[in-house]
Amino acid sequence: MHHAESRGLRRAAVYAALLTALGIATLALSQCTRVSDRLTGVALNHGGPDHCKRDCNQFSARQAQQERKLHRENARACESDPACVAAENARHEAEEDRLEQASNACRADCHRQGGGHDD
Repeated sequence: MHHAESRGLRRAAVYAALLTALGIATLALSQCTRVSDRLTGVALNHGGPDHCKRDCNQFSARQAQQERKLHRENARACESDPACVAAENARHEAEEDRLEQASNACRADCHRQGGGHDD
């Protein structure tokens, strides 16, 4: 009988430990930010949608500036090769489109997070 009681207490202790771990994990994970908050390069801000949109705009402006610089350098490296220039122009246009989409997505995410209005 003593062996059965010991096994029952051990089982109850294991279940209690599992429930405690589950509770701690639930609390910890409820404080996490969404993955997309970091993918855009802008962290989730608690300053509201206007602060978030300002961060998005600043990040987007830096990205666009870096892309323009890269485009100038790549175009210079092409010298007078028409195929190289055409390929670089196509790459640059595609990157500008991607950056614009990322900027729009960042601002839209601010709207969802902060409950504000779109600009």
